[in-house]
Amino acid sequence: MRKNLLLVFSITLLLSGMAIAQSRKTYTEKKNGFSVAYPADFTVLTGKKAKIDSAFGDPGIGSKLVAVSPKSLPRKYHGDYQFKIWRSLNKNPKCGAAEADEQIGNIPVEAGESQKTRSIGGNTFSEYFGSEGGMSKSLGLHGYRGLVNGKCWMIQSVTYQVSAYDDYKPFDEKNVDAAFAKFLAAFKFSK
Repeated sequence: MRKNLLLVFSITLLLSGMAIAQSRKTYTEKKNGFSVAYPADFTVLTGKKAKIDSAFGDPGIGSKLVAVSPKSLPRKYHGDYQFKIWRSLNKNPKCGAAEADEQIGNIPVEAGESQKTRSIGGNTFSEYFGSEGGMSKSLGLHGYRGLVNGKCWMIQSVTYQVSAYDDYKPFDEKNVDAAFAKFLAAFKFSK
């Protein structure tokens, strides 16, 4: 009996620990017709707070609706990463796969392998990548864009770091990519 209670207690602790680790919140924006789930230990940034402080500018086109970022990162990373949602201000803009010599903001971009696309919120989005660096600073960009209701939407993962520190540690790109994939899978359009 005691072994059974111990086993039940251990399983309960394990499951509650997993629930805490996987705890998520949802951000809903009725005005622009979307919602997205994100990790509970991240924060939603809007307006001026949503700007990533980068030497290369804030890579996006149109109106930045929201950025979602970890609440805190260890100092050793000397940077930040955010998942951003942008929407064009114009009806029927150029949208889709990246073209030769295209820039998003100040960042040169290229299409993903074989013009890769994916469904986000039931709509087709094209993948793109970009990066910029210099003077120990680097910015990485991985995003998707697609035309929804006549507006171009961009959903991005942006990393920014400064490596000129003795304790510098680069972000684990696999972890950032996995969190971004969950963010994309949780994105829904309501209009």
